[in-house]
Amino acid sequence: FVNDASAGEKAFKISEGTGEGGKDGYFYQRISCSYEGFKYHLDIDAKLANAEDKAEILIWQRNDAGLGNVKQTKLALDSTTYKTYSADITMEKGAGNLDIFLHVTKGAATFDNAKLFKVA
Repeated sequence: FVNDASAGEKAFKISEGTGEGGKDGYFYQRISCSYEGFKYHLDIDAKLANAEDKAEILIWQRNDAGLGNVKQTKLALDSTTYKTYSADITMEKGAGNLDIFLHVTKGAATFDNAKLFKVA
């Protein structure tokens, strides 16, 4: 955690090379029992450390076993100042899990105020 929050005191910084085997850096959260027709709204404040860095928010709808992707959505970070990235998510047929990845492939990015609301 770093003292560079968009609100509050701390934010979550991810750097490349911090993932398994020294590869991409990432953090993810799984919401299980998310079935066809469930609706969510996602907001995350995020920023790149430098303009040449690369990071994204990945939204994966996976089957009940948590293995096969039913649908994947990518929100690419494109700002070095805090920006709110949002997505409306409707779970597809065959989905059973919702995975949200904060993923850095080059450099570093900071994430703050992540909110996921079930709307239906």
